[in-house]
Amino acid sequence: MKPDLLHRFVNAMDKGEVAAFRASDHLQNGKWSTQRKQLFKVLLRMGQYNQSMVEESVSNKEYLAFLTIEKHRMYEAAMATVLDLRTRREMKTSPWAFLQQANTLLDMGLVEEATLRSKEGIELAMKIDDLFAELQLREMLRVCFKSVSRAKNLDQIVENEYRLETVVSKVANLTRYALICDNMGDHQKKFRVADDAAVRSAMDALVTENSMKDMSRAMSLPAQIRFATARAFYAESVGNFREAVDYWKLGLQLWESNPDRIAYRPHFYCQNLSNLIGALSHLGETDQVLALLKKLEEVPITGRRASMLAFCEVELQYQLYYMNTLRLQEALLREKTILNGIQVYGKLMVESKELALLYNLGIVHLVLSNDQRAKDCFSRIRDKGILHSRLDIQGLARLFRLLLLLEEDSDDRFHYYLRNYKRTFRKGMPFYSMENRVHQWLIKYHKGFHSSDRKPLLMELHKKLAEFEKQRLIGAEELRLWALSRATGKPIMQLLEGN
Repeated sequence: MKPDLLHRFVNAMDKGEVAAFRASDHLQNGKWSTQRKQLFKVLLRMGQYNQSMVEESVSNKEYLAFLTIEKHRMYEAAMATVLDLRTRREMKTSPWAFLQQANTLLDMGLVEEATLRSKEGIELAMKIDDLFAELQLREMLRVCFKSVSRAKNLDQIVENEYRLETVVSKVANLTRYALICDNMGDHQKKFRVADDAAVRSAMDALVTENSMKDMSRAMSLPAQIRFATARAFYAESVGNFREAVDYWKLGLQLWESNPDRIAYRPHFYCQNLSNLIGALSHLGETDQVLALLKKLEEVPITGRRASMLAFCEVELQYQLYYMNTLRLQEALLREKTILNGIQVYGKLMVESKELALLYNLGIVHLVLSNDQRAKDCFSRIRDKGILHSRLDIQGLARLFRLLLLLEEDSDDRFHYYLRNYKRTFRKGMPFYSMENRVHQWLIKYHKGFHSSDRKPLLMELHKKLAEFEKQRLIGAEELRLWALSRATGKPIMQLLEGN
């Protein structure tokens, strides 16, 4: 077992699962129950995994000698508790729970009961359009029918065999669309961190596949939703946001054609709604945006993870709405809610969403000339180290932090900041042409920080960044406005309002 697997699993448990595990036999009974409670407590409170801290928390030397084995046992016990709790929670809402029950009943030799459970699960799977669950349940039903008289149940057996073959075709079709959609989304994210020409070529190859020519080739509702999502991703990548809006609206209509599916997977519905809001915001259609934001907030959500995802979608879209309409003071009214949400959801937060929320807050403060608070937001991103998510935001946050540090601290320490920044890019992010260009300019600017020639240097940066802004690179406009603001002595907000 990986040394931090237990730590990550424990911190992914929700409050109900933590409470259930604390009351379990594994922690309450046995020779080492006290040591197990202490270990669980330490892991639950630990931010980053620290083996030395874990070992120091265990006072019993005998238990310490078996720590690796004990951690594995605790992981298995915690997993069993979580599975049991989630199965009971989803008893009537998830077809996968019916599948698990049917499998258990069949193993016990209770074929009639297993058949009944399989049929109930299939009915629910069809209701919510969960093709993968339906496939597994129909296979379970096929196995159950092997133990009954074929002559007496011929109609049911033939119908199940026919529907089984049909759902296999639908699953294969859905899988193709899922792969196209996932690859399209991945390529779109890589525009900022890769060879643009190679990414464009890959996206063009995906969108010209036969399956992407017409939605009628999608054999199920989930496949049709994936088709609309992939087409919207592609439209956005080429700057055609009007077409993207049409496809996001199509996806929304498809979702709303089955309210039961929305209730089963509300956060995916929220993502579609959120993407539509983002595209409309880009087009400046703010009246529609505000109505859809209210709709997004009202989507019923159950479960801690789903609530976290919905929180992120709502707050990110409110941020973008207020930023695009220059209502930045209203954006700051939600700052406390955002920071509290990040703290409450803690390690459950999706890295990319947290980075985006903090980055947007930093930009809002920067535009409003709240430099210290902007630096605090960018520092929070930098303090997380280099993460796999949103490398573009991480690089920009470090760059803005450097610019703000220069203005408040121009002594010898800034040389260290510059060297550290360069090492960071060389180590993990060597593909940022804009950031590297600004970094080179910053070295020259710092050398002449106290001279009277700062304005020409700032205007030089302003012109360089205008080229990157034409390429629609994230952060280019904000960096350009920062340079123009320092060159002219005008606040960034005044420059934005002037435009």
